[in-house]
Amino acid sequence: MNQSNVKPVHVVFVAGKSGSVAVMKLSPDMWIPPIERKPAGVPKIVALGGDGIGPEVVEVTLRCIDALGVELEVARPIHGTDAVRELDNPLPDETKRTIDAADAVLFGAIDTSLGNAKAALLYLRFDLAMYANLRPVTSVDCIPSVIGGDNTNLVIVRELTEGMYPGREGQLSDLTAKWPEYRDRRGKELPKEGAFAIRVITPEAVKRLVKFGIRLAKHRKDKGYSRGHISIVHKANVLQTSDGLFAEICREHIEESGLSYDEIYVDEAARRLVAEPQDYDVIVTSNLFGDVLSDVASEVMGGMPMVPSAAIGDTGAYFEACHGSAPDIVGTGKANPAATILSGAMMLSYLGQTEAASRLIDATLGTIRSGTMTGDLGGSATTDSFADAVCGWLK
Repeated sequence: MNQSNVKPVHVVFVAGKSGSVAVMKLSPDMWIPPIERKPAGVPKIVALGGDGIGPEVVEVTLRCIDALGVELEVARPIHGTDAVRELDNPLPDETKRTIDAADAVLFGAIDTSLGNAKAALLYLRFDLAMYANLRPVTSVDCIPSVIGGDNTNLVIVRELTEGMYPGREGQLSDLTAKWPEYRDRRGKELPKEGAFAIRVITPEAVKRLVKFGIRLAKHRKDKGYSRGHISIVHKANVLQTSDGLFAEICREHIEESGLSYDEIYVDEAARRLVAEPQDYDVIVTSNLFGDVLSDVASEVMGGMPMVPSAAIGDTGAYFEACHGSAPDIVGTGKANPAATILSGAMMLSYLGQTEAASRLIDATLGTIRSGTMTGDLGGSATTDSFADAVCGWLK
């Protein structure tokens, strides 16, 4: 990435290959564009802990936000396991109404196989159409990267509502019975036994995604955080129809925007994320590809316990760490809350509280820089003691 016109932002990057050190201050709005509509009055947020370590990391994040002195109205509606136990319903209608009335949601984690919070996440993602999943990765001086180079400052913009993930799956015997005339590009008919999954790419979903990616790239360029370059990641050489459509629509809208762009096949994109992550700016890609690539890229920032995310739609947003529910460490105090705290900073920035969001990021990284780290980063801090240290930085 060309850094010649990049303004300082709130993180000290480690020395590059040339031996020089780039000192930059990280601001949360390098990860997320400003909200297009300001909350009326005191912002209303909903805290949903979810499954596993989710409730633990959400509660300490709320404690850190409270230490900022930011005025927020926080609701904690019943959901997940508690709602199943009390109401035999993981997502009661009253909880849905509370979510609908909120300006933003802070979410913990889900256990896709054993948990009960999946209903809440599906409601946010699909029913409320929070389609643009932002997964930022930034080099930080206090955590060595295990992949790639220094000075990485990228955001993956992942489509969140279609592709493979809604789970349109079934048995091949049923599909062949209903669609006996189908043939692949080689003229071969479907096998009679096995399973299938349908991948859906629609013009509407791609258009709104790429328009959001353009808005983010322009914002980053205008602020001086990056050059405003978009990488379209797809696999149209194999998935000629579905990814061909994805690439065509992205290309058309980015060309109209005047921004620079390139196109990369997803396998090459993964290789470059390992070798040269600093060359990326904004990546626009489909659901499954974005999920996999963001997990790879997380190693720039110390792994998934450090990486925040946002999911934004036209009427709302939710914020959660990129990591999962980690059921094996529930209640042990071993969970690293940093990714959720940084997601909370993204939420504050989205709500227009950029100064408070910057302070929260500074406090989180300052805590790690001072040597207070959880076990995944090589330290001995507990979830609570890490949060206490962050709060101490905010006083």
